[in-house]
Amino acid sequence: MTAEQIISVVGLVGFGGILKASFDFLVATRKAKQDAKQTMKETRYKAIILLCYALVNYEKEKTTLVINRPPLSEEFN
Repeated sequence: MTAEQIISVVGLVGFGGILKASFDFLVATRKAKQDAKQTMKETRYKAIILLCYALVNYEKEKTTLVINRPPLSEEFN
């Protein structure tokens, strides 16, 4: 083997490593986004289930219901 062939083989291995690293990064980024979306959906669905439960059992649960927003009348005055 000549020096040029050795350099090209080493370059090819290095280039393959760079391609693999960039592919792994893209896959990890996409998975992180999907996980964040899934977590947001789960949180939203849990809140909906709790509100439905409170609606069905309103007399028992009305003391635990808390409004977490400012009054609308003060915002528009």
